[in-house]
Amino acid sequence: MKMLDSYPVAHELTRWLNTVQPDLLLVDLADQDSAVRCATITASHSPHTAVIGVGESRSDSSLILASIGYPPQPEDLLRAVDHAVHRMRSSVESNLLAFIPAKAGSGASTVALNTAASLARLKRRVLLIEADLRSGVMSIMLNVNPSHSIQEVLRSKDEMDLFRVRAAVTNALSVDFLLSSRAADGRLPVWEDYFRLLEIVKSRYDDILVDLPELVNPGTREIVQRCKLVFNVCTPELLSIKLAERRRLELSNWGVPEDRIGLILNRWHRGEIGAKDLERQMKTPVTKVFPNDYGTVRDSISAGQAVPGHTLIGQSFDEFASEVAGIFRRELPKEPQTGLLGWLKKTEMRSPAPVVPLPGVRIADRLKRS
Repeated sequence: MKMLDSYPVAHELTRWLNTVQPDLLLVDLADQDSAVRCATITASHSPHTAVIGVGESRSDSSLILASIGYPPQPEDLLRAVDHAVHRMRSSVESNLLAFIPAKAGSGASTVALNTAASLARLKRRVLLIEADLRSGVMSIMLNVNPSHSIQEVLRSKDEMDLFRVRAAVTNALSVDFLLSSRAADGRLPVWEDYFRLLEIVKSRYDDILVDLPELVNPGTREIVQRCKLVFNVCTPELLSIKLAERRRLELSNWGVPEDRIGLILNRWHRGEIGAKDLERQMKTPVTKVFPNDYGTVRDSISAGQAVPGHTLIGQSFDEFASEVAGIFRRELPKEPQTGLLGWLKKTEMRSPAPVVPLPGVRIADRLKRS
């Protein structure tokens, strides 16, 4: 963004830091004293800026997070940038949630879309990022043909700003979407691309949801490592459950702690493996169970809408969104059993396909623990 031929005086450096607010600052270690002074001023006026020294380091200053030789080798520079930037900006984003399918077809996109729509009905500002760049189906589910794509945003990282992001947003169901074009051309995004995108949008939305492909890659690891929760979505099928165990292990290997990995059982119906059995098998609590309602989901996709709130599955998504948002419903009139389970029992005889979702761990409890 800016290159200086010599070290500036204090007030010039302060003005530049306040104007540019850089993620990274490279300092020439040939003048060791000036480099340390520059790093000290940077720490005071731009505490999120990572400082890397270039050249032979003769200082033990902790403000210079990494140093590389001169001339720097590309691999050394990339490693130093990765290390320094994440040392300064490694915090978990409290409004960032991701959904990763145990296997293709587990319904993670359906869960993400309907959760986003339910959050929007709570008057929250919601952004859904479609990070499944090759196989994303959000535009099909919404019956829209976006004029811009998330690929265009990620490719413009050198010039990425709020204006470009807003221009690429598609609004539907009162939710902002960054949708994939599913184009196979161009390079895959790297962590810097998603880093820049998250830095731009994180303070502008109450909730940012990400629909991930089933495999985390060096680009999307930026998302999972900064998520408050990553929801591993599986179905009651044996293959899906086995692969859910694999996804959990992969997330752990990417540095996601166990208490930030949630498990969602999708398309459950009576006679299939239940939440308790799944918890024993996977040794992790089930966060949420969504009932199987193929007809309602099919009709909503055909109409380009979220599932209706008056349906059983729609009620499940509203309840899930309320827990995610930390908004709890008013207590219902006292009955033998209140809440969703009691309502389901009352309507069981009227429902053509009765489904009783199993209880899981409350999202709010998991968020408080993490």
